[in-house]
Amino acid sequence: MVELDEVYLRRASHTVGACAVLYYALPESIYGVPRWTVPMIAVMLSTAGESFRLRRGALVPGLRDHERGRVASYYQFGLSMVLLVLLFPQAIAVPCLLVAALVDPLLGEMRGRRGSCSAAMLLCVAIFIAAGYRAEHWALIAAGSVAAVALEMTSRPPLDDDVTVPIGTGLLLWAMSLMVDLPSGVIEPVKGALL
Repeated sequence: MVELDEVYLRRASHTVGACAVLYYALPESIYGVPRWTVPMIAVMLSTAGESFRLRRGALVPGLRDHERGRVASYYQFGLSMVLLVLLFPQAIAVPCLLVAALVDPLLGEMRGRRGSCSAAMLLCVAIFIAAGYRAEHWALIAAGSVAAVALEMTSRPPLDDDVTVPIGTGLLLWAMSLMVDLPSGVIEPVKGALL
């Protein structure tokens, strides 16, 4: 049985994932090293940690029973965040990162309650607006919001919703961006501090 504290630990760790958008605030180069190496190092370290956990059977706080013998959701979530920042433009990655980090905990808290899908859709729309999407991007906002909530509600193992929501929504927005212009990125890198 999962204790209440573990549920909130998982929700909190998901929400902290929103900090991944800070990647875009990093300078393009840090002491001559390209900023894309930061997420790559994070992937290598987390892969080593997850491999150790699986080989040794180490227990991690917040781990669900069905994750004990397979790759954990937190690892899949982190990998998805890295794939978003490395493979998609900022205008796609930022809303997908934030949707994955914030909509999952909201729906988890509201599961089975009336209005949960509506609340999640409103949160998605607010996230897209905060990420620089405007009225002329209404089709992207609507499609991205519907896709994110639908993927969150229907994901099943072996692919966790921590993969399907951000990557699926990102792929949809990317495909649509071939026909519709994306907004500009809203996060500018820090200039000069670590150059």
